[in-house]
Amino acid sequence: MSVEGLIARGRAAHLRVMVDTCVITRAGAATMNTTTGAITTATASIYTGKCRLRGDSAAGANVRETDTGGAEQVTVRYALLLPYGSDSSVLVGDLVAIGSRTLIVLGRINATSTTAASLLVEEVPET
Repeated sequence: MSVEGLIARGRAAHLRVMVDTCVITRAGAATMNTTTGAITTATASIYTGKCRLRGDSAAGANVRETDTGGAEQVTVRYALLLPYGSDSSVLVGDLVAIGSRTLIVLGRINATSTTAASLLVEEVPET
């Protein structure tokens, strides 16, 4: 079997294990209501569909501690896998919703002969 055939089979297999659904959005420009003074930010949907969240060494440092305003905070990074080719519109800073979790896109994880699009994401801490 050719390398291209193996990659195609790998992509099909990856789709079968993507059992979660995620929504990736991007914040638009903030606008202020001149009557109430309330500021709202519109969001645009970038991707909605299958995904898989993977938390292993492929995402780099999985857990890291940060010092935020004198308080220690643990942040967790994951690899977010999307169907191959579906990530072309995703940018750093976009938000990912998977169930009740919210993550922020930090970058792409590039690889040779990939079977899924991989994004480096970090869980957004609850405030």
